[in-house]
Amino acid sequence: MKINCEDVLFVKLFRKIRQGFSLPPHIAIRMIYEQFARPIRHSTAKRRDVSAATYSNYETSALHSYFTIPPIEELQKNEHHISMLSQLYCNHQFDLLGSGWNTVKYGMKCQGTEGITFPVSTIIPTENGDWLAKEISPLNLNESRRIWSTLDKKYSPIDWQLDFKSGFRWSAQSWYKSIQYGAKAGVDIKVPWELARMQHFPTLAQSAALSGKSTQQFQPREVYEGEFRNQIIDFIALNPPRWGVNWTTSMDVAIRAVNWLISYDFFNSIGTVFDDEFEKIFRRSIYEHGKHIITNLEYSPILRGNHYLADITGLLFIAAYLPSTAETDMWLAFAVQEILAETKLQFLPDGGNFEASVPYHRLSAEMVMYCAVLLDKLPPKKVVALTHYNNRLKKGTPKLKSKLENYHQLKELMPAILRFAQQVAKPNGNSPQIGDNDSGRFFKLLPNYTEITTFTARTIFLNLKNYRELPDEYVFLVENHNNHQELQEIPRLLHCSSLLKVTNGIKFGLTSFDDFGLDIYRKDNYYCAVRCGAIGQRGKGGHAHNDQLSIELQVRGHDIFVDGGTYLYTPSADMRNYFRSTSAHNTIIPESKEEQNSWLPGGGDALFWMLGDRSKATVIHKNEMEWKGYHSGFGAYRHTRTIFFNKSEITGIDEFSGDGNITAFFHCAPDVKIIEKSNDGHTLTLCSNNVTVTMSCKKHTIDIQENGLYSLGYGILQPSMYLTITGSSPMEWSVKIV
Repeated sequence: MKINCEDVLFVKLFRKIRQGFSLPPHIAIRMIYEQFARPIRHSTAKRRDVSAATYSNYETSALHSYFTIPPIEELQKNEHHISMLSQLYCNHQFDLLGSGWNTVKYGMKCQGTEGITFPVSTIIPTENGDWLAKEISPLNLNESRRIWSTLDKKYSPIDWQLDFKSGFRWSAQSWYKSIQYGAKAGVDIKVPWELARMQHFPTLAQSAALSGKSTQQFQPREVYEGEFRNQIIDFIALNPPRWGVNWTTSMDVAIRAVNWLISYDFFNSIGTVFDDEFEKIFRRSIYEHGKHIITNLEYSPILRGNHYLADITGLLFIAAYLPSTAETDMWLAFAVQEILAETKLQFLPDGGNFEASVPYHRLSAEMVMYCAVLLDKLPPKKVVALTHYNNRLKKGTPKLKSKLENYHQLKELMPAILRFAQQVAKPNGNSPQIGDNDSGRFFKLLPNYTEITTFTARTIFLNLKNYRELPDEYVFLVENHNNHQELQEIPRLLHCSSLLKVTNGIKFGLTSFDDFGLDIYRKDNYYCAVRCGAIGQRGKGGHAHNDQLSIELQVRGHDIFVDGGTYLYTPSADMRNYFRSTSAHNTIIPESKEEQNSWLPGGGDALFWMLGDRSKATVIHKNEMEWKGYHSGFGAYRHTRTIFFNKSEITGIDEFSGDGNITAFFHCAPDVKIIEKSNDGHTLTLCSNNVTVTMSCKKHTIDIQENGLYSLGYGILQPSMYLTITGSSPMEWSVKIV
């Protein structure tokens, strides 16, 4: 059947209406208004950008400086990874979002995503820059060519518009708000966004610092300095402001600017001096990044999240680095106002994040952490600007107040945020994958890589779940900037002996995060996390999963039962929905296969909504030996789970108030194996490395499913198995540590 444009628009409108009904009325009304107002604003802005060049005429003196590269002694502890990675980055090889290592260039052949590939680009860069006419919007072409001409002649350009997993390519001649994404199968706009964040730059600076001071193989320092310079010039020439895929979300613009600025500081702190032409181009682009953010804030008076937090974090950094003017002082004041407000809004009283995702807590916590450090380093002139700004220069919402709160409040909010990260971490330092995990990071201070085997290849994978780094990194940043008084106060504020070692201050027994909806049980032999809480984002549930009453179990540092992860967003609606479904978690489903919370079918923004928090998950009671909770997500019926925690055994009882059988799922980590099965099928012996556990169910048999899937990080898929127990309620099961 042929579907015309009117049908598509009707489906989108119907979807918006359905989503709106899942929210409180005042939020829904605001959403409807935005749906009609946004196209009008975009049309006006586009007319402006197609009638004049979008590169600015901004010129400024030297930038402020705030960060110094970690000491050589710290870098030498990681010199093997730094050396290996910097060589790959200099060759323009990147492993992002499960891509495996690829040399990203024009005309590259891509392996595809979920079996879908796109034709190879026919663009061939030439040294004289003539090829830019096919890439750059006409009114930006002359300036693009001028910038391009400052590249080193031997430099090989990166294709910044390419999803180098699927091969789909956007165009730098497309106005940023006209770019469509999320509806085409196999295409992942997150791939070019991730590359353009340029989070590999700190490693280049660290390699420059280690050159000549390490037993590892490092190239001369100027090689890394030149690569940093050339990649930035390449990006600026091929991505004029507001054109192409890398300006579509202000979040990515902000993260890119921060990575540029801190890495630039790192290079300067080891004595690097860049040429005047680069300095002019670089400083102007930093200003253009700030101008873009303040004009394109991802703000909603009701529904906003980590994107807006990233916007104002990036704006804070840009305003702090740029010399003071009336405009940049307004940016600085606005960013300070909003970072305080958003931290209070987006972080719960227990330190958890309001998006119902532990990995997103990590991302947002990094932003707040770096803001707190930066604010403590503001020079006197910038501090004065926070009381002498013109609030009327800020147009649109939110408004800039005429007087700011004390920005030192931000560091007072850090202890609860860091305590959440510290106490949620498993014994091996990783976190449970509660909610979405898109492998997003803000700034990667030091590399932390692990080698794993995926379906496609053996890969070196950045360990994005490692929570052990977060409190330590904050302490390191504070200590490295000579604020020893604050360093002394942090452990007291956290009510633990020290943040310098994450193993200190970890509480055994029960640790509860009631606002977030997570309980952690620690015994001598095991760690068990129990999820029971709201879907987050004020009921939108965009990054929540149907994981109510689900558990994760780690025994002596080895995962046994795990949350399956996230895998993909828009490239595959089916896989996205599977990994957030009830059956992908260690909980139960009824015979009807009903989901705990429902969503609309299809791709696009439907992948980031739930139609209200139907489950209403509630903890009935808990103590160090027993936990009991329920949810009402299965229509009129309730699932109640009771768990008993003994020294070396966990016993669970699942009760379902409806008719028919239920099925309990237990998803195993990829390296868990079955070494023995009883003849009656009621007992299994599982092994992971040197850890052995037995799982038993007296009333029902335990079935082994070999076709399980596990996603350690975004875009990464590993084979695994899962166990199912199907039968009538109540269902009792136990896991005993051998």
